[in-house]
Amino acid sequence: MRKLALALTLCLALAAGGGAQISFPLAPQVAPEDVLAFLATLPVPEELKEPLAGEMLAGMSEGRLSPGIAMAFLQALSQLSPQEQAQGLEVMLSALMGEMIVDQLLNEALHGLRLASPWPQVLNILQLRLGLLSATQSVLSHHGLIPLRSAYSEAPPDLGCALLVLEVAWAIGDHLISGHSPADAAAMEELIHARLTRLRGTLLPVQLVDPLLAQLSPALVQEIVALALNPERR
Repeated sequence: MRKLALALTLCLALAAGGGAQISFPLAPQVAPEDVLAFLATLPVPEELKEPLAGEMLAGMSEGRLSPGIAMAFLQALSQLSPQEQAQGLEVMLSALMGEMIVDQLLNEALHGLRLASPWPQVLNILQLRLGLLSATQSVLSHHGLIPLRSAYSEAPPDLGCALLVLEVAWAIGDHLISGHSPADAAAMEELIHARLTRLRGTLLPVQLVDPLLAQLSPALVQEIVALALNPERR
């Protein structure tokens, strides 16, 4: 029940504009099995579809992936070439395997595709967002700000921790995608601080936000950025 309540709170708060922005209204109700059935129709390798189907099912059951948003993303991808479809699905798979909240990532792609942005541009933004999510997760874990998850853990991921990672990574990404310098860590720190302070005690648990605010610094932000932009360091 706690997991369901937190997932519902997350969806409603994000849709209302409280955190990382969703570009579209709440997605229509879609059954998870319909999403997986549509995935099966895409002309991409089975060695990609098989693990993705399992990760999508887990993500939908854990509240990290909304079936309606997943379906919209797959339908949009189906209008692209098979190679481009595979590229989009690989990003989605990486995010799901990383136990991240995926809806905002998919909505980022939908926003670009619906504006008729070139696929390479959309893909570059997705890869940047994914890299920032992964780097934020790694750095916060390294500093003891979120628990380090065992690769063998069977417990569902903590949505509060996943949301904290999302909000930090999204603030940094907004700065970079707007064309600002990746070296301006002080400006990114201000964005993160303002976002976390605004969401503290509402969308984000106080017990997660306060330790991060206490350690937040330009150096911590630069550590995340450097790791995201230099993935060979991971």
